[in-house]
Amino acid sequence: MKRLIKKIEKYYKSKKDSLFFYPLACLLYENGAKEEAFDILIEGISKFPHYLLALIKIAQILMDEEKYEAAESYLETVLQINNANVLALELLADAYEKQGKIEQAIQTLEKLLTLNPSPKIKSKLLSLASLYTPSIEK
Repeated sequence: MKRLIKKIEKYYKSKKDSLFFYPLACLLYENGAKEEAFDILIEGISKFPHYLLALIKIAQILMDEEKYEAAESYLETVLQINNANVLALELLADAYEKQGKIEQAIQTLEKLLTLNPSPKIKSKLLSLASLYTPSIEK
């Protein structure tokens, strides 16, 4: 694995304007170089701001670090580019839930359910709905 990382790293350094930043960052992250992976992703999306996989990976890293609000921002960017991105919707619902934004999590899961009517999504939606009490305005 380290040889593969070195090869991709060498190629990436010779062609900084390539999309190789993403696989390099993923490999680095999987091998524990989380900060370096994050930095490479941030540098990469500055050149390729619509690279959805990279934006999602950044959000996943932020979620792993419990930085849900920051992850939410990246996921919302993904959904501005492609509003039917199932992975982004699933992660965004999780980010909302972890922040206690239950109503937003439910709305996101409802949209996700139309795109991916899986039992997992239905179960998650029912679970959140059972916890949610809407506020009644006078």
